[in-house]
Amino acid sequence: SCIPVRIPVAEFYPSRNQRRNWKQNQDLIINNLDPVFNPEHFALFEKYLAASPLLQELLHAAEAEAGVRSEADFSFSNQQRYGQRYACCGDAAGFLDPVFSSGVFLAVVGAERIADRLSDALLNGTEAAADLLASDGRELEGGFNTMRLFIERFYRSDMVQRLFFEADRSETIKQEISALLSGDLWRSDNAFQRMLLEGRQGRKRTA
Repeated sequence: SCIPVRIPVAEFYPSRNQRRNWKQNQDLIINNLDPVFNPEHFALFEKYLAASPLLQELLHAAEAEAGVRSEADFSFSNQQRYGQRYACCGDAAGFLDPVFSSGVFLAVVGAERIADRLSDALLNGTEAAADLLASDGRELEGGFNTMRLFIERFYRSDMVQRLFFEADRSETIKQEISALLSGDLWRSDNAFQRMLLEGRQGRKRTA
């Protein structure tokens, strides 16, 4: 049966059996597939529903209003975040998968920067300048793209191996990943961040 588990990443260290198992399965191949409806998966889902008294009680007499469908990545980025007399922050600027709460952090930072820039502009009479937020917009977009690519690789690549194994062997990688997760997104010496932004997906998505 499926057993849900939660792994505290910062405290996790593979046991001897886990390391041995990892080495013995290096020949396994990971294939990234687009989300599609699979009748076998849905049958398994219904099997687990039927095996849960709690879910049976909660769903008693419930009727499906629509058929089962798959949902693709719904993250998005606003390609025009600022202009003459307007600026976007929060979900209006872009949406990120909430796995690391990065979207909340970027929303707060974005709102703070807009407020600071606008306050000075109102005092100087330059609030109508179309490029008022140009420098902040580029920086915030860089931070957004960093976390978008980080999350994308967390779900779709061997990021788990890097987090759980390489990071324990390399203090530098651990520090660079920790910096991103703590919101330190605007520095020039983070090689891990540079790898994300200069990688194939980063070039494709930010072009």
